[in-house]
Amino acid sequence: MDEEEKLNLEIPIDDPNQVVLHKEMMLESTSLKWEVWFDTENLDFNFCDYGWASEFKEIHVCNDYPFSVKINWITNEVENSLGNLVSNPFIFKETEVEIPANSTHVALVKFKPYEPNFYFF
Repeated sequence: MDEEEKLNLEIPIDDPNQVVLHKEMMLESTSLKWEVWFDTENLDFNFCDYGWASEFKEIHVCNDYPFSVKINWITNEVENSLGNLVSNPFIFKETEVEIPANSTHVALVKFKPYEPNFYFF
């Protein structure tokens, strides 16, 4: 077997048991079993009038890896009720950050609805 064939081999996973894999997929984002986890599952922006932005809310992102991790908060354009693409209603203060090993970063996000009576659950 040559080097290229070796590189194309599937890398084995630690536990190929399908039950274990599915349990891991269903873990909450706040679970301490993750190496990168959040301190909260949901954010409450309270009422925010159409066209106005809420106050910034904090999301603590914890990196338990022994190396730094780069986070990109990708906020793609979304489709409004008229079928037009508009800016995402969630606005991050920093869209790209690097979290040092074994540390926590505080991400700031706000909500700016682009339509009246706009809710996310």
